[in-house]
Amino acid sequence: VAGGAAVRRECRLRARDGTERDVLKTLAPVVIDGRAVVYAIPVDVTELRTMTRVLQRLTTELEARVEDRTRALVDANARLVEATTRKSAFVAHLSHELRTPLNAILGFCELLHDGVVGPVTDEQRDCLVDVLASGRHLTR
Repeated sequence: VAGGAAVRRECRLRARDGTERDVLKTLAPVVIDGRAVVYAIPVDVTELRTMTRVLQRLTTELEARVEDRTRALVDANARLVEATTRKSAFVAHLSHELRTPLNAILGFCELLHDGVVGPVTDEQRDCLVDVLASGRHLTR
């Protein structure tokens, strides 16, 4: 119908060389010299459609790779959290196991240093000062 809206149709046509081409046809009703005719504008969109399919395939592949990498990172992160938890528990246990006997050692060294259990020489007192300093450093 003359003066009506244009219509777009996509179709597949065979070219003279036998290859198939994707064509977007715009059909527009117009009036020429008082006669209603349909004006057709074909546009070859074969390359556009091919590139669209390639882009869709690449997008799907990329999304799969991102999903794989994300899953690997989540797994690695879970392993790191577990390792950190185990390390913290180990350090806490080790600290407790070291402090208990170290406190006894420091206590006896202080008794020796202060002469509570008997006289000590100046050389022995210097050694006890070193032991006490090192032990206090370890407890911190």
